[in-house]
Amino acid sequence: MVVKANPGDVRGKGYYLWADQKWAGAPAGNYMEEQLSPYWSKDLASGEWTPITWQTPDYNLALGVIRHGNVFALTQAEHAALRGADLSSVSVKTPPAKTTYTVGESLDLSSLVVTADYTDGMKDEVLAEGYGGYSVSGYDPATSGRQTVTVSYTVAGGTMTASFQVDVEGPSLEVSADTRCVGEKVMVTVRVTNNEAVHVKVSAESAYGTTPFGSVPPGNRKSRSFPTSAESVPAGKVTVKASTTLDGKPVTASLDAQYAARSCA
Repeated sequence: MVVKANPGDVRGKGYYLWADQKWAGAPAGNYMEEQLSPYWSKDLASGEWTPITWQTPDYNLALGVIRHGNVFALTQAEHAALRGADLSSVSVKTPPAKTTYTVGESLDLSSLVVTADYTDGMKDEVLAEGYGGYSVSGYDPATSGRQTVTVSYTVAGGTMTASFQVDVEGPSLEVSADTRCVGEKVMVTVRVTNNEAVHVKVSAESAYGTTPFGSVPPGNRKSRSFPTSAESVPAGKVTVKASTTLDGKPVTASLDAQYAARSCA
């Protein structure tokens, strides 16, 4: 069994392997000992595991019996709930290194450090992201301006939040794409709405070519179509590229619009 090390583990980032010592030359435990012994690796792909020195129990009273315990991988939230602790606070100790984006960019959480304090006096200095850890919401890559990103963490049904801010630069656009049948051939159509107070120059690129929109006036919507010459197409995307000048500064954006597969046969 392999489990990922918790954030802040004394060995750093890596993985633990628990394995039966049932082969000759096993680097931990004794041959045919038939008990779970731990190993450590920083890289799963390397296939290299270092045995961890530990004090094995005295099994003299269990001679001839296969001995096993149980190892449970707990998330930080599960560990707190098991202790009977509730959340007392959640904080963003260190915001992400990247806080300025162009329209269309995905949120980068590198260097983000989230901490949690509990009612039993314990503290998680580094919360993990994802299941059993924190989640983020509130970031919209299609909308320019300053945005507040919310960090949420839940323990035993109780949720607390913290936040940090990011700036998204570039023209604010709404883009969408779909498919339809024209006779027995598929047509891909992309639509762009300009939410800015200035004209925005737009072009669109798909697997079926590139087409310019020209200048899209403020508050207006334009559409363009891509004939595919095919009776069926798989799901795909249209990439919309835009440029304009906002507050005297040239800005650009790249946004993807997804469309579903279609068959017209």
